[in-house]
Amino acid sequence: MCRWVYICDKMTSGIGKYRYLCIIVIISGLIPGPADRNQINPISKPMKKLHFLSLSASAMMFAVPLTAVAGWGTVKNPAEVLSSTVEMYEPKTAFTTDGKAFVCWQEPGQSGAELFLMLIDEQGNKAWEKPMQVENFPQASYSKDYSMVTSADGAAVIAWADTRDDESGTGHRPVLYKISQQGTHVWGENGVQLSNNYKYPPMLTRLGDEIYAVVYKADENKLPILARLNDNGKFATMMDDFSGQIAAGEDTDFIRVYTVADQGTMAMRYTCDFDEVWKAPVTLSTDEYSGFNKFPYSIAPDGDGGVAVTFVRNFGDYQTMPVVQHVDKNGNNTFSQAMDVVTEELYSRDNTLIAVNPESKTIMTAYSVMRGLYALGGQAFSFTGDYRWGDEGKILSTKDDVSGFSYRPLRVEPYQNDTWMVAYVDVIEFGKKQGYMCIVNRNGNVERNVKFGNECTFDYPATNFSDGNLDVLYFNENSVDGATVYTLNSVRVNVGETSGITGMAAPTGKASVYDLQGRKVSLEGAGHGVFIRVDENGNVSKVMK
Repeated sequence: MCRWVYICDKMTSGIGKYRYLCIIVIISGLIPGPADRNQINPISKPMKKLHFLSLSASAMMFAVPLTAVAGWGTVKNPAEVLSSTVEMYEPKTAFTTDGKAFVCWQEPGQSGAELFLMLIDEQGNKAWEKPMQVENFPQASYSKDYSMVTSADGAAVIAWADTRDDESGTGHRPVLYKISQQGTHVWGENGVQLSNNYKYPPMLTRLGDEIYAVVYKADENKLPILARLNDNGKFATMMDDFSGQIAAGEDTDFIRVYTVADQGTMAMRYTCDFDEVWKAPVTLSTDEYSGFNKFPYSIAPDGDGGVAVTFVRNFGDYQTMPVVQHVDKNGNNTFSQAMDVVTEELYSRDNTLIAVNPESKTIMTAYSVMRGLYALGGQAFSFTGDYRWGDEGKILSTKDDVSGFSYRPLRVEPYQNDTWMVAYVDVIEFGKKQGYMCIVNRNGNVERNVKFGNECTFDYPATNFSDGNLDVLYFNENSVDGATVYTLNSVRVNVGETSGITGMAAPTGKASVYDLQGRKVSLEGAGHGVFIRVDENGNVSKVMK
C-alpha cells in the first residue's frame, strides 16, 4: 500500500526569517517484528521507502487525509512509544551510531524478573511490532542491576544474570546476550554464560569498536575484574583487581581513572590488551572522590588522545565541590593543579558532567547547586586551566522558590561557534521533573532555553545528540482510571531551531515582561516580536520571540 502525502510547512532560517518547505512523500512498507513476546522469531529487514520530489512554486499540489504517524515527539507534544499496565522497571537505553535506540526493561514474572527489549528506529518509531523477551530463565528473588550497550555492528549487548544452574534460586551467574536489529540472538538464545568464577551482571562500556565488562568474582573478596569481549562474547583479555572507570584514548588505547586511598585520583593509559602505555600513573588530584553519584567520574575525550575529568570532593559539613583536570595523551596534566569549578566554598555542588570542544580547546562542566541556592551551574576552562566564565562560574537556571529540590544535568555537548548545548532536568518535587535544553554562548550566558516534554516522573532519561537534534527517551508512570500506566516517551529537540524564545538569559528570579509600547504582557500568550524582560534585581534583557 502506498500513500501520497503533501507537506508544506514554515521553517525558520535565522531570527525573523522564514522559508517554506514543500515536499511530496511516498510512504510504503511495514516493519515487522517478533510476533509473540514469549517467542523469538527472526525478523526480515525493514521495507521502508521514502521518495522526495522537488517541486516548483507553480506546481500543482495534491493533499489527502492521513492518519497520524508515530515518530519523535515535539517539545510540547512528546510521543508515546510504548505503553503498558504491567510494571516496566529498571529500563536501560542504548543508542546506535546511526540514531536508532534499543530499550530494555524488566517486568515481574512467575520465576522472577523477565527481560524485554524493543528497537526504536531513527524516526522514533517502534521497529518491531511487539517487544521481544530476551531470556526465559528463573531469576533470584532479589534482583541486581544489569547493563546494555550497542556493538559496532549495531546490535544490543546485554549483561544479565540468572539462576538456571542454581537449585537454591539465590545465585546470580552472569550471562551475555547479543540481539541484532532483526531481533535474533547472535550468541544463541541461551546467551553466553560466564564461568562460576563470577557473580552478578557485568557492567558494560563500549569504547570505539570494543566492549569492556566489569564483573565481580564469586570468591569471598568479590573483587572486580575488567575484561575485553571478543566477537563471540568471550573474555579476550582481563585485568584483575580493577577499580574506577575507563574512557577512550588514542586509537584503540583507553584511559583509566581511579582513586587510591591517601594518594588521590589517578589515571593510567592502557592498550586494548591491557599493557600500560605511560611509565607511571599520573595524579590528577590529591583529592579523592566523595560524592553520591553511582559512577563518580565524568570523563570526556579531548579529541587528541587525552581526557578531561571531573569529580566532586568534600568540604565543610558533608558538602561537595566539583574538581576538574585535563591530562593529555602523554600523561601530562595541562592544569598546574586540579581546579575547583568556583573559588568560593559557599554552596554544595554535585552531579557534575563534562564535555570538551577540541577546536577551541575548551572544557565545560555543568553541575547542580544545592543547599541554600538551588540552581544549575556551569563553568568553562581553557586547556591550561584558566577560568573562562569567572571565578564563580555561571548560573544557567535557578528557582524562584527554594523547595529543596535542584537540577540534574543530562548531557553537555559542544555546539556551533564555541557555544554549548546543555540538557538538564528540573526536579520540581518528589516524583515530578521537567526536561530542558539550553544553548550557552562562549561567555557562559544562556541564549536559548527550551522546555521539552511534560512535567512528569521523567524516569531513566537517555539522550542522543546528532545532526543538530537532541533525542530524548524517558519513562513516565501515570494513573489512568485508577490503574498505573507505564509509558516510554520520546522527544526530539531541534537545537538549531530559532523559533520560540531567543536571546534570553536564564531566569534569575521573578521577572516582568513588557512590549515595546511599555505594556506589561505574558510572554507565553504574546505573539512574535521583541520584548523587554526585567528581573527582580533590575537586570534588563531583550527577548526575541
